Amino acid sequence: MTTELVPTTPTAVTPFEIENVRLAEVCWLNGSPFFTARAIEEWMGYRSTKRGNSVLRLVDKNPAVLPFSVLTAVVSTDGKKYVTRVFNVFGLNLLVSASNLPNKAVLAIQTTALLAASAAGQLKPPVAKLVDRYSCKPLFDAILSSPHKSGNADIMKEAAARLGISWKTSYGRMQRYSQTGSLGTRHHERAKRQKDKAAAGYVPIIDYIKAGHTKQEAVEHFKTSHPRVLRALKEIAPNLQVPRRKRTMAELALARAAVREAA
Repeated sequence: MTTELVPTTPTAVTPFEIENVRLAEVCWLNGSPFFTARAIEEWMGYRSTKRGNSVLRLVDKNPAVLPFSVLTAVVSTDGKKYVTRVFNVFGLNLLVSASNLPNKAVLAIQTTALLAASAAGQLKPPVAKLVDRYSCKPLFDAILSSPHKSGNADIMKEAAARLGISWKTSYGRMQRYSQTGSLGTRHHERAKRQKDKAAAGYVPIIDYIKAGHTKQEAVEHFKTSHPRVLRALKEIAPNLQVPRRKRTMAELALARAAVREAA
């Protein structure tokens, strides 16, 4: 298997759970699961300030793992795009074998179950389902209102499970919620800001039309485009009766002449 960058569009990562084995991030390449370094690090129990570095250092010491991994572009559950190294089930098994963790025996049992499921053809991409991001609001409120700075790990992991993301990503989502009061991702928040900004610019156009002016006059007055005036009407005042300007006799004569020439 190549270790070069896969020349494809970014692949979305999703949670993975089978045979009591749960990893927070997996991307599916050609129908096979590949686990991100930071998800493996969290699953194995490493404590690192930079996510994924512990696993990558383990790979540096054991280059035999590289043929069972690949560099690819992914989109994380919070919408971020980045390039990372991902490992298949065989690479995951080698990483466990190369580690010196106290829970190595438990991890080895889980990877053996994964290898058996892979051989039986049971590892298949899940069917996409909608995630209710508002289901974690009570959990975030409980953590933020708690007088204790520690001891909330179980609540955070429950929120991550509901959102289908890693607990570290869930922590970042809670931080944004505490600052903005919004449970949307950065993409949702940016889209909402852009929509609100556009709506604020539509109000003068609608007021101008309500004063008895036509759409064409609004285009000329605000030096804007006709599609923008139509969007303003559609989003703010879809039922507004827009005045229609009557054509002059000269304009009618020109229109009739154009029709005769076309015939």
